[in-house]
Amino acid sequence: MNFEEALTGLLGMLDSAVRVSVFVTDRGVMVCTFRGRLRQGRDLSAPRQARDPGEEEFFYFRTAEDPSAGFFLAERDFATAEWNADRTVLAVRLGPVTLMVEPDEEAS
Repeated sequence: MNFEEALTGLLGMLDSAVRVSVFVTDRGVMVCTFRGRLRQGRDLSAPRQARDPGEEEFFYFRTAEDPSAGFFLAERDFATAEWNADRTVLAVRLGPVTLMVEPDEEAS
């Protein structure tokens, strides 16, 4: 997947209860996990007309329950993303970390 496809996948999860797990990619070590109803924070990119050529998009996603629990999706750090076989878990690799965003079954 490219950046836009990953962004679209995350936008499709808005207002859903999710669990986000953050791993150090090369070691497979979980750094943290948080849960809540996914909200999109503001688009932190410069307005398209004000961007320098090559300047990339930058978004902040957070939970409704705790605005400090969230993650940045920055095009400059984006490496790859993919869905699992049944398209319920989205793995997004950003630099040295991987975010696993999935429905929070315990919240249902």
